[in-house]
Amino acid sequence: MEKYKEPQICVLNNNEIAEKLQENYIIAEGNLGIIKTIKYEEYVNNRYVNLEYDLAANLHEYEIIIIDLQSDRERKICDKDEEPNNSPYLFQMNYPKTEFDPTPFIMNQIQSQIGKKCLRIIFANSDYSEEYKVVKKVGQNQYSYPDEIIEGIYETIGANVQNKSGKKVKTEGIYLAEFVEKYVSSYKVVFELPKIWNAELRKSVLDENYQPLMYNQDGEVISYIGYDGGNEYELLLPVCEQKDKLIQTLFERVLPEVLPTFFPESKEFNWLNNDEFKPIEVLECEKKKYELKKEYQDKIAEIEKHEKE
Repeated sequence: MEKYKEPQICVLNNNEIAEKLQENYIIAEGNLGIIKTIKYEEYVNNRYVNLEYDLAANLHEYEIIIIDLQSDRERKICDKDEEPNNSPYLFQMNYPKTEFDPTPFIMNQIQSQIGKKCLRIIFANSDYSEEYKVVKKVGQNQYSYPDEIIEGIYETIGANVQNKSGKKVKTEGIYLAEFVEKYVSSYKVVFELPKIWNAELRKSVLDENYQPLMYNQDGEVISYIGYDGGNEYELLLPVCEQKDKLIQTLFERVLPEVLPTFFPESKEFNWLNNDEFKPIEVLECEKKKYELKKEYQDKIAEIEKHEKE
């Protein structure tokens, strides 16, 4: 079978997903950087390391980026100062800190490189931030004064994030969530979706461009799909098993219907690809179906309650 020309897909930190999708799509593989364990010599309080990661140089041309934050990362021991890699800049590590984790830094680099039309699918793990001290090597064993920056791993998504773990999850019958639920094993974070001011109601309400997909037992969102008002979408997923099979199912049966503009060559859902049917309208339809179904269930429950009295 000839591969689809669109969408082009970049997969980060998951070889199984890349292998599964490359049968039908143009795939680029990459990673979010190598985690380095720092070893200091006696009387040495600083160590300098470079950034080792792999992103497609033409990342802006890829419409879909799949990021697996749950997979094991490549690690290496750094027991001496490293030389700059592709730029004169290094990262300064100070004793007693012994781990250099580039992931939050690379997550923010991705955001600056993606194109205007993009869907990010993120398998979410725990939230955390890293402090980086960036220096420029100016001579032999000579470095500039460090610029200090703090990067959070979820700074580039629309929702606020809080660490919270659990295994009890539920969905309200939303089409997309029904397929995801079969593969979910747990969650590591909960999301507070963005709100906008409603002048008529005179209060903040949930931004309709963000749709909850799954909840924990406390009613907190653990998975959602969001739209920033331009052309960028984000799909946040909880901890899942058999991610390659889940992604394959979503690409074959769900996403071409929910987000048809990303799949212009999918013949099964070609009727959706016209100027009068935009992706955000699909999300709105899903939301209305959920509300109608909930209203129906509530009425049935009320009738059954009266029958018992």
